[in-house]
Amino acid sequence: MDVVSINLGLAQLGAGVAIGFAAAGGGAGMGILGGYFLTALARQPELLGPLRTYMILVLVFIEAQVLYGFVVSMILLFAAPKH
Repeated sequence: MDVVSINLGLAQLGAGVAIGFAAAGGGAGMGILGGYFLTALARQPELLGPLRTYMILVLVFIEAQVLYGFVVSMILLFAAPKH
């Protein structure tokens, strides 16, 4: 095996790990947020409007970190040196 194929393989492994952890963390965060949202809504149903607004805002921030992981994985895949 030459060094280039090892580097390419490690870049592909890193890309998979990056998007995997980003997606797993995002999914866990969205699930936890949804659970707390429903708990808060069950306690005070009159706060549906503000709670929904804050929940959607936080979901956007969570999804942004998943997209950052996707961008990192694409950089690792397509910007890796190929000799």
